[in-house]
Amino acid sequence: MRYNFAFDLDGTITTKEILPILAKELGLYNEMSKLTEASMAGEIPFDQSFQKRVSMLKKIPISKVQKIILGIPLNKHIVSFIKENRNRCHIVTQNLDVWIEPLLMRIGAPYLASTADYKGDHLIDIKKILRKKTIHHDVDYPIVAIGEGFNDLEMMVDAPLSIAFGGIHQPVPAVLDACDYAIYEAQHLCNFLKQLL
Repeated sequence: MRYNFAFDLDGTITTKEILPILAKELGLYNEMSKLTEASMAGEIPFDQSFQKRVSMLKKIPISKVQKIILGIPLNKHIVSFIKENRNRCHIVTQNLDVWIEPLLMRIGAPYLASTADYKGDHLIDIKKILRKKTIHHDVDYPIVAIGEGFNDLEMMVDAPLSIAFGGIHQPVPAVLDACDYAIYEAQHLCNFLKQLL
């Protein structure tokens, strides 16, 4: 069987959550972290939490956000796997396209992301929040879905094979209940994925 791979971005490919790092620039770290954690755990609907978090960050110029995101450390094992198999890998993130595109272009794999309304260097609003289940319409089956947060659940439950990755955070209980495998080290994850190529 020839699998394609769908990777979450935050806390799977990146070693830190993106929005809390951006919030530090505005002195909103504690408030942002609480919203992020509640969203990841499924305590607040993702759309509601995301709208609030983006509203907090609107005043930062897009170019500054892109520069900060480019400095976020990445999981080198996972990035290497994606680069070596970019025709079979997709990054699936609900972060805004205008913020993360330079980072994703550096990795070089196709991606699905939320979209933004913006003018010049300034964010106006969210145009559309990505539903991660759309990966099942946009990528050829069979798919291996890899993530750890509650918002990854909808791409994992419909995937023929799903993996909770706990290399950065402990996967949330709902993801652990739904997944086929739970792997806690990036090297082990990539070794397992190579067996599926």
